[in-house]
Amino acid sequence: MVLSELHKNKVYFSNLLALSYPSIWKEIGAVLTKYNYSSGKLTYTKDYWCRDFMPIQTGMSKFVQFRYEPDYLDDLRKYKTNPHDAVKHIVDFTPKVEKSKLIIDGGNIVVCNNSKGDTWVVMTDKVFKENPDHSVDEIISMLETELGAKIVWLPWDKNDECGHADGIVNFIDGSSAKPSVMAYYSLYSKEIADEMRKRLSSVFDVHELAFTTNEQNNWAYVNLLRTKDFIIVPGLGTESDKEAMMQIEQLYPNYKGCIHQINIAPIVEEYGGAFNCLSWTVQESDILHDNN
Repeated sequence: MVLSELHKNKVYFSNLLALSYPSIWKEIGAVLTKYNYSSGKLTYTKDYWCRDFMPIQTGMSKFVQFRYEPDYLDDLRKYKTNPHDAVKHIVDFTPKVEKSKLIIDGGNIVVCNNSKGDTWVVMTDKVFKENPDHSVDEIISMLETELGAKIVWLPWDKNDECGHADGIVNFIDGSSAKPSVMAYYSLYSKEIADEMRKRLSSVFDVHELAFTTNEQNNWAYVNLLRTKDFIIVPGLGTESDKEAMMQIEQLYPNYKGCIHQINIAPIVEEYGGAFNCLSWTVQESDILHDNN
């Protein structure tokens, strides 16, 4: 069964991040050190967005590796990482990887679960366009089997080139039968936003982020880095930073005093990604248990 970020206690980043943004990396490192997390670095990467090309943990040391064939890099092949190279050179452990036939970016996988052990994965239905060799029913069946979860589909706005769910919704808590999530829809047309709202609220208790000014990059606050011990919220250098922190602190009361904000405005503005995109998280205790 695919694991949510709630259980993760090891964080990896592309080694390119530290090389390109040393001051941001220093701040990230300070947070990791505070919680006794080592700063895992992935080598043989060609861009920063390791969430998209690294495998998805499904329990113990098991992972599923989806095909990484992003259409938005068709004309930028030099930035396309070979996942096999990145996984092969992990120094901490050797993941047991099962390969999927499906083309899916990790940024389009948002995992949520509840107190009964039910698990959902939120995705945009760009997946159907990315996998024309399979029918919709085949794709759903394959995903439910490979991830051990039910799929909640969000409509894909074709103006959103990547079509990732992790800039729309994030898991909050699953202590009740109906998990809670936070969401932000302001980038989308009213029609698409209303449909997203309808589909998410049919499964989850949804908390929508609200801002005095809906600035262009406010979606980045949803794209935070979460582990079992701390949260890092993107900062954008705007007044919305304070509003985002106030709301997220209220939504994640179990993380009181353990929610940090780091300004990554240059990265968000230039590349359109934030902390969830930049990181790859695993549950290290399961890996160590399985390897012993």
